[in-house]
Amino acid sequence: MTETKNTSRRNFVKAISAAGVSLLGAGALLGAVPASSQTVTSSVYGGDPNGSPPYCGDLLLNVKDYGAAGDGTDATQAFLDCYRDMAARTNRGIIFIPAGDYIIRQTIPHHSWIQTIGAGKKATNLLIDHNGPGFEFVVGDDRRTPDQGGDTVMRGLTIKRKTAPVDKITGNYAIRVHGTFGYTIFEDIVIRDMGDSAIMIYDETGIRGTGPTVFHNMEAVTNLFGYGLECIGTFANIYCDKFHSWGNAGGYHFDATPESPETPDGKRRVNYYPFQIVIRDCDAEWAGGYSANFVATAKSPLPALRARFIRGLHVSGSTLINSTNSNQHLVDLDYCQNVDLNGGSDLIARGGAEYDVVHLGPGCSYVNIGNVNIYGSDQSRYGIYADNVKGLAIRQPKVAGVRNSFKITVTTNKAYLETEKYCGFLDRTYIGFSTTMPLSAFETPLYSNSAKAWVIFGWNGSAVALKDSYNVSSVSRTSAGVYVVNWTKPFATTNYCVLVNGKKSSGIGLLETMGYGQGSVIVNGFGTDAVPADFETVSLVAYGN
Repeated sequence: MTETKNTSRRNFVKAISAAGVSLLGAGALLGAVPASSQTVTSSVYGGDPNGSPPYCGDLLLNVKDYGAAGDGTDATQAFLDCYRDMAARTNRGIIFIPAGDYIIRQTIPHHSWIQTIGAGKKATNLLIDHNGPGFEFVVGDDRRTPDQGGDTVMRGLTIKRKTAPVDKITGNYAIRVHGTFGYTIFEDIVIRDMGDSAIMIYDETGIRGTGPTVFHNMEAVTNLFGYGLECIGTFANIYCDKFHSWGNAGGYHFDATPESPETPDGKRRVNYYPFQIVIRDCDAEWAGGYSANFVATAKSPLPALRARFIRGLHVSGSTLINSTNSNQHLVDLDYCQNVDLNGGSDLIARGGAEYDVVHLGPGCSYVNIGNVNIYGSDQSRYGIYADNVKGLAIRQPKVAGVRNSFKITVTTNKAYLETEKYCGFLDRTYIGFSTTMPLSAFETPLYSNSAKAWVIFGWNGSAVALKDSYNVSSVSRTSAGVYVVNWTKPFATTNYCVLVNGKKSSGIGLLETMGYGQGSVIVNGFGTDAVPADFETVSLVAYGN
């Protein structure tokens, strides 16, 4: 190789770095070879106005050398020839797609050990003009390694339909990953206007499997009939970092349900449950069915996060929003184990009357919800709904804008709840609590720093009028000015604090508490002459365990 070519390569490295296209780890993934074995043409390294990426691996191919013009014309055959040539010659190397617009009218097979590098997501545009996947990542016949696959990279480009769809086109993904046991990286990619989910990871056999897979600096935009990322079947180690799912029908979907009707044949076979799904610093915004002109419609809105049969799901620092009154839970989990919704995430829903912000369905176990902001519309049913969840911890959530904060259904397993003393009162929303089990079933005291009970009542001249209450079973009047307040959940001891005040129908009065019991407290009312007197309104709040 001449010094002129080396200089050109160095200049290109500077140019491509300035354009923001990262080739981190390329050498480690593909391996370097001696200069004497390099087979690239001189046009790759010198005199090419479109540039090319720095040399890395056994082979570097440029789609323009195969006839792709990049001027908005059909480049299908050039792409097929380039990828087939790479697979036939070494199946290891880089395929470079210079800046330009390329129409693709057939699914392009992408085998392992190949890197696809564009000139940048604002420069290289692949226009999908057919109803199948744009690219399909497969293991193929490359079985030279024990893991039956190899490392694969795609970065620095935009994939979108040539014409935005007006209805769902099943299977019209930008990328379909169909069995890659190696380390797969997707980075700096924009996907938009596809007829189905932006990216589909799917293994109908339960044999190949997929993972680990990294999504970094991704944008899935206006895929109005699917998710930003959908993983079905057998997969593991999915890591999403700054994966933005904006304006799609749904955000993220992970499903390993055996024999699910969502698969083409309804007979998906899963040889292990997927595990280790991480969503960090991501967004799923406007999920919920928008039409192409951004008018809210009833087009099959989907959850921002839906998971089935997942072992290890972690969400932190992320924003999940459903901005329409879609009849879907915002976060919808069934049969998931070791779930962590944490790290300052914002969960914002506009759900219908029977739908929740966070819905934990049957079979979920060991779920931690901590330090999250939960906000719903006045139509949202519950901020957090848990149906017989084993090992549930709720710590310091801020809940507002929903009709009820929590509903916890636990029949045999205890839950840890640390909420009432930390819940936020946003927009003057009352933080309520509904449960189908006795409160005594919870493992730890709920009320050490918060009100365990409160009540508002009064004497209307003939009976006690109970206006509203919490953890109060009844209020009775034994004589003029003497009221007994009975607790639904008794206090552990008689050493608790009660604050009380009130309003008499006329004159000035005094209220005092006496006769503290674990199950009740007595309140006495007096007039200014120290004579027992009834009160029109009595407000009482109790603190303690």
